[in-house]
Amino acid sequence: MNYTAQYNQSLQDIALQEYGDISGVFILATDNNLSITDALVLGQVLQIDETKIIDKQTVNNYKNNKKILATASVVAYVAPSGSFSTSFSQSYN
Repeated sequence: MNYTAQYNQSLQDIALQEYGDISGVFILATDNNLSITDALVLGQVLQIDETKIIDKQTVNNYKNNKKILATASVVAYVAPSGSFSTSFSQSYN
């Protein structure tokens, strides 16, 4: 399944939330060609392999209570292409 990174989420947050255990960060990183220390971009789409869930009870607890972990102090944001007009750029150069 696809998972879209939310504001202030780290790989560790998503691993705990979607795999039920912090050690799921290794699965998440490997399956998405990332390092466990990589910062996520807001809106970044990650692949979650539901066959690799470590603790279903923890995963279900987060889902049933609609809890989203978000403990990262910095999240990269990449503005969509064309977000800033040429006139804006020219007037502030």
